[in-house]
Amino acid sequence: MKIFELKRQLFHVTLGLVIVLLLNFGFISKFHLAIITVIGGIFCFVSKHIKIPGLYWFLTQFERPEVLKRFPGRGAFYFLLGSTLSFYLFSKDIALASIIILSLGDSISHYIGKFHGRRKHPFNDMKLIEGSIAGFVVATMGALFFVKFSLAVIGSLFAMSVEAIEIRFNEHLLDDNLLIPLASGVIMTILTAYI
Repeated sequence: MKIFELKRQLFHVTLGLVIVLLLNFGFISKFHLAIITVIGGIFCFVSKHIKIPGLYWFLTQFERPEVLKRFPGRGAFYFLLGSTLSFYLFSKDIALASIIILSLGDSISHYIGKFHGRRKHPFNDMKLIEGSIAGFVVATMGALFFVKFSLAVIGSLFAMSVEAIEIRFNEHLLDDNLLIPLASGVIMTILTAYI
């Protein structure tokens, strides 16, 4: 179980870092990222009905069994969607910081909280405060590559607070891979006028 979760979180971090590097250095554009997201969504839909050789094996390596049955590739799809929306909604530096906050903060908070946490989070009994603190620290350090210190701190703090809360829409839990970059991007964009 611990190795499986470590693999999942390393994939999460790697996906975010690859997206950030490709976009930051101009290897792909936000349009390319949008196309990749659409293709990823199609593969997720098809994979629910057909076990595509290679792709299905990959999904079994990183997807929890219950999610694999309902929405294979859900985490990666929402990660791509959140990243794409960030690039269309925010400036490049804030979008890159938001993706780094998602990539590092969400992964570290989940892993540290699950395997090293002891104290329940005040916003959610299913989360642990040590995970949120670790996620905040690492996300802030990553965001500093793209935004100034005050924006990195507030964006990461806001994102890790959103990560700890379960937000529902029509009785469906909204995926934090979508919420985290949007929440951090919105708060950093608003604060650029004041900081």
